[in-house]
Amino acid sequence: MIIKVRVDDETWARMTSGRRVEGTIGYDKWTGENDFNAFHRKSQEPGYERENMTLYETDNGRLTMSKKRFVVRACAKKNTGRERSAASLMMTVKELTDYLKHTKTIEEIMDNV
Repeated sequence: MIIKVRVDDETWARMTSGRRVEGTIGYDKWTGENDFNAFHRKSQEPGYERENMTLYETDNGRLTMSKKRFVVRACAKKNTGRERSAASLMMTVKELTDYLKHTKTIEEIMDNV
């Protein structure tokens, strides 16, 4: 069975260059054709950079802030064993969250001035 799908030029260029294109295929009842609606992700736009700001960094982790949330990332070596890796992860997460607890907001700093 062959199904014909209408695709716009930008999506076709992405497909022919070998890039992955995600989207939905739907039936347009007005034209009677199948239509492909590509998801236009911001990360695929040229010059796009995420707006994550690094607040605090350790040897094994990092605390960053995006537009909506705080992000804690921690890592541990596998060859140290499960218990030491777990303890290292917990200590790293505690250090990063303690930094977040003990920093002042801009409003708190301006109130003291």
